[in-house]
Amino acid sequence: MKRFRKELGARLNPAGHSSLPNRHYITRVCLQSPNLPVNHPNLVTTMMNEQLDPRDAAAGQRFNEGNLGVPTGLRSDEQKIYGVSACRAIYQTRSDDLVRAYVTPYRLKLFGGMLRWCAAHRLAYHIIEDADMERVTQSTHHEGVCLLVKERPQPRLEEWLEIVGEVDGPQCVLLLEHVGNPHNLGAILRVAAHFGAVGVLVTGPMTRQPQLPAAVYRTSEGGAEHVPVVSLGTPYDALDKLRKGGFGVLATSGRGRYNLYSTEFQLPKRCVLMLGSEERGLSPGLLAAADAVIAIPGTGQVESLNIACAAATFLGEYWRQHPGLAAQPQAMSGSSDGGYGAAE
Repeated sequence: MKRFRKELGARLNPAGHSSLPNRHYITRVCLQSPNLPVNHPNLVTTMMNEQLDPRDAAAGQRFNEGNLGVPTGLRSDEQKIYGVSACRAIYQTRSDDLVRAYVTPYRLKLFGGMLRWCAAHRLAYHIIEDADMERVTQSTHHEGVCLLVKERPQPRLEEWLEIVGEVDGPQCVLLLEHVGNPHNLGAILRVAAHFGAVGVLVTGPMTRQPQLPAAVYRTSEGGAEHVPVVSLGTPYDALDKLRKGGFGVLATSGRGRYNLYSTEFQLPKRCVLMLGSEERGLSPGLLAAADAVIAIPGTGQVESLNIACAAATFLGEYWRQHPGLAAQPQAMSGSSDGGYGAAE
């Protein structure tokens, strides 16, 4: 450890200055030095005890009390995302949208590659303890990492339809009516990404929010970065346009005429699958608009499945019947140095 401190002191104070630099700069030097481990506990303690000078951060950032670099008010085009898989997916798919990063000491090894990338691109980041991370995220489910990112606008229906129309082969779309629970939507996006759905159309409460809540990103485990979410004012115009594109429209209900696993019924190659909220189910209008209403068979001991479970069941069967989906789920993995470095 003495060797680490000696090198740290030489790199931080090349002119022999006695004052210690701020925590932000210490973090950068540690991650850029080949001899200073990013996860050394004593070094982390040293960094945590230093005061962060807001003037050292990127110009134009806003700070609150506590010197944590916590924005007092997010810009309209910024959003905080937390959770290991969600932050990993953002870094791997759109690293240019990163504004700032927060990592707890026990996540340093896992996200070392990302922090090195931030240092190379002169982006501010902070190593903070769990209690401070709860303040940053306003959640106890942060999983030790949070990113401040530029908001990615949700595609408009016309834009999304144009992209979908350019792809041949099997395609499955989910349409959700009145699904307002962000954890359910996140779980559905996770399932949709796994089975290669090309989009999730939403009506109801989620359409009134300018961006997806952070809880959706976290519970989607990265799926929100791979499946477009399209807000609809009314679903009927979208259904008409999808039908013109060759999509069959199916509704789900416990009283559906067709058994999902029946050999008498084949899921269409290009398919819109509509699911309603657990409290109300699908509205009569959407049930009437469907080409067929299908049900998941079971014991009947419970009234229905959770909507995310139902989506997984239907998409799993669709995948079995149509294995050649145009959008294949991709497994994400970390870089060989133990930190996520796809963008490096």
